[in-house]
Amino acid sequence: PGAVFHGGGLGHVQKLLDIPKAAALHAKHLMRESFERPFDDVLAESAERLADCLQSPDLDLARERWQARRDSPGDGDGIAP
Repeated sequence: PGAVFHGGGLGHVQKLLDIPKAAALHAKHLMRESFERPFDDVLAESAERLADCLQSPDLDLARERWQARRDSPGDGDGIAP
């Protein structure tokens, strides 16, 4: 079991590392804020943060990695298509 987890765990870690850093930071911020601020305020802020993510330098690399995963057979983990 350890060998199976080790191989699968590394795959999950790599998928998490493939997430653009700006997107991860903004998502964590919005989730944290959603517990303490009105929904409409957080929703409005999310539009600004989305624009920042779409202008992030790591977006192109993330897009390439996503397309490579999309075009390969999924592993059934619910993360990849």
